[in-house]
Amino acid sequence: MTSPSVSYKRHRFPPAIIAHAVCVYFRFPLSLRLVEEMLHERGIVVSYETVRRWAMKFGRDYARRLKRKRASRRDIWHLDEVVVTIGGIGSIRGAFIAAMLVGIVDTIGRAFVPDLLHTYLSEAAASSLGRALSSMLIYLLMALVLVVRPAGLFPAAAR
Repeated sequence: MTSPSVSYKRHRFPPAIIAHAVCVYFRFPLSLRLVEEMLHERGIVVSYETVRRWAMKFGRDYARRLKRKRASRRDIWHLDEVVVTIGGIGSIRGAFIAAMLVGIVDTIGRAFVPDLLHTYLSEAAASSLGRALSSMLIYLLMALVLVVRPAGLFPAAAR
């Protein structure tokens, strides 16, 4: 038995504003008054009590939808720490080249590793193992660079 969808009827604000307030409240460690202030800075006048009521009414529905959403191959996560570590701290040229390397390794890993594993493993095993390995390739690249050059590929010049 499925629960009915939450209705936005008889609410003064559009669903996009309600969704933004509830998601910000649950996603970040903010108080209701801080969420109220953030909305006020955007020109939306709402009380913290209204944000609390929205969180109570819509929070469970949003959490259920987020848990149900699976990560896709097109989801991109920027790994700033990996880029800085590979390129060298304080090096702009190193950060640029490291960002390119991370992007290339991530793209190649997502595109070819699952397909390569399909030749050796079953469909289900190759799919789950391929996703795990493709996300670990970036960290393997970082470890390799740190073993070869501990200061990064292009360390900043000493001043």
